[in-house]
Amino acid sequence: MPRFPIASGGPVPQDQVAPFDSIVSSRGGEVPEFGPVAVQLHVPEIAQRGEVLRLTPEPMVQNFRSCAELA
Repeated sequence: MPRFPIASGGPVPQDQVAPFDSIVSSRGGEVPEFGPVAVQLHVPEIAQRGEVLRLTPEPMVQNFRSCAELA
């Protein structure tokens, strides 16, 4: 049993309903029960910021890795 209850759209604050719906719809319309997104959905704004990083194209990620090696 997870330590956090499964996130649902009911207790989401009004200003975060749109980010919550956006994340859930991008994940096939189902609220994940496990994993980092399941925890992040308790604060949908944070989950939405994470989605931006997840959707970053791979060539950009390779450039970041190259820069990190130079640092």
